[in-house]
Amino acid sequence: MKTKFLFLALLFTFQTKAQVPYVSFDLESSVWSEFFYSNFFYNEYIDVGVDGDTIIDNQTWQKLHKQGMAYYYSSPNQYEITDSMVIDEYLGALRENDQKQLLYLPNGQTEPSIMYDFNFEIGDTIELMDYGVSPLSAIVLSGDTVELCGVLRNRYFLQFVDPAITNPILIEGIGSASGLVPRFELFESGGYLQCYSRVNCACGEQLVNVFERPEQGFEFTIFPNPANDAIRLESDTELVRLEIYDGFGRLVLNSTSQSDIDISKLNQGVYFCKVKDVIGNVSIRKVVKE
Repeated sequence: MKTKFLFLALLFTFQTKAQVPYVSFDLESSVWSEFFYSNFFYNEYIDVGVDGDTIIDNQTWQKLHKQGMAYYYSSPNQYEITDSMVIDEYLGALRENDQKQLLYLPNGQTEPSIMYDFNFEIGDTIELMDYGVSPLSAIVLSGDTVELCGVLRNRYFLQFVDPAITNPILIEGIGSASGLVPRFELFESGGYLQCYSRVNCACGEQLVNVFERPEQGFEFTIFPNPANDAIRLESDTELVRLEIYDGFGRLVLNSTSQSDIDISKLNQGVYFCKVKDVIGNVSIRKVVKE
């Protein structure tokens, strides 16, 4: 137990909080494109966004809707669609206050809850709201700064106190990498924010600075780039590991090979290749998946 506490203490010492001012939610002009699965036999592809406003207790709230499609799959063949359903649902009301908190009043309830509260520091243990389950406790491990839709934003990497498949990532003005109304990946279900877009910023036009290039970097080439099915790496140094991250900082692929790295299952978009050589140096390159 002492070893774990020492590791966390060192991690908190060397990770610094992002240094840009807080970015509020642009609720009226933003769209969150999300994917949700349950037990691998039910999938949702939805767009979540604001559709007008309403007055609750003399305060203006934004009305949140989700629209898209749901697909049901057969068992044991989870790739065969057996049924589908159009989704058009009112989720509830949102309002951001002047305390860096996003409040949420779910459809059918009378008392709002705090969806996001960005008043924390590295090392804090906080409570996260999850769609349909009790609040979850998580430790804020580290933070950095990303540029998304032309705006610099603080991003935070957390670790659930109780076991979970995927630990949460929070981004100011965006919410969670698991969706605006988060559905964290727990056991055999979970959600992903596939794309965030707003006025003058489409999904394919996002610029996300995930890593600062290390001083001890080395040169390597990815080809083809853009790529469709597979990529190869070329470098004068011996490479030992490749990790590919999406724009929200999630690890989506890792490999120990330099050739014929299969990326065919990745969605279209910009990814970041983090490559390590035999002596531990690291370099970063972008790769575009067509």
